[in-house]
Amino acid sequence: MLVRAGSTLLVPRTQQRTADVSSHVADNAVMSLALAHRLRPDAAARRAGRIADGFVGTPSTSLANATHLADVYQEAAREARRPAEVVQMRDAWVARSRAEADAVYGPHVMTAYRYYWENRLAEFRNLSAGSEFTLETLAPDRLILGDPETCIREFQRWQKATDASTFLLRLRHAHSGGPPHDKIMEAIRLFGERVLPYV
Repeated sequence: MLVRAGSTLLVPRTQQRTADVSSHVADNAVMSLALAHRLRPDAAARRAGRIADGFVGTPSTSLANATHLADVYQEAAREARRPAEVVQMRDAWVARSRAEADAVYGPHVMTAYRYYWENRLAEFRNLSAGSEFTLETLAPDRLILGDPETCIREFQRWQKATDASTFLLRLRHAHSGGPPHDKIMEAIRLFGERVLPYV
């Protein structure tokens, strides 16, 4: 399993272009993901299985939904006789304790999730509109958050459930501008030293 943290540029491959793009194109590219019609998540996962090099799960979806979409994608890839690669993008934070992770990362991830919650993003519709908007309500089966041992168990659980070969970690949230850089660097160090060797 591969875990990456940082920015990612996904450049779709076409029949006309199968090689990597130049640095100039990568640095100056504009990519529109607008479709003539909006695809439902299942349809998008099936389409990815038929034509894409992989499937990237969204960071705010639940484990049950991520597993379902990964299964749909993998089945479509098998039917199309294409290799399947599942990547899970996750909101994740490791600290010396769950309390420290909640204190450092919680306010920032909750600022991002407030927008999704208030606009009833599909990933949050399984929670009733009257549910409390708290980290305790939203974190289970959604965030990988806590001390190193907890994060190891969660990565292993997500990998087993979704067959993910790679995890992309969203450590900083544009909605809140944080956590601060020094805290992000500390989390990256902890991931590297205390989590990644065991997943």
